[in-house]
Amino acid sequence: EKVWSKKFVDETRQWASIRAQTLNRTVSGMMYFEKALRLLANLERLDDDTTNDLMGEKFGYIVSCQVYGQMKKDQDSKA
Repeated sequence: EKVWSKKFVDETRQWASIRAQTLNRTVSGMMYFEKALRLLANLERLDDDTTNDLMGEKFGYIVSCQVYGQMKKDQDSKA
């Protein structure tokens, strides 16, 4: 396929967009990691409610760390 085909141009745009956004990359990574965590929870015989609660906590933690880091960088008094 040609490098300038629509497929490669769209993929390159998406890569460049995501590359510039730290939070987006972090959350995307968490979403990919979620499958592995769900498999581990299944192997450890956790019920679906517990697994979903853990996924929510991990997602919330990652987002809050990103927000806190930005607040510290900006020297926000709420940080």
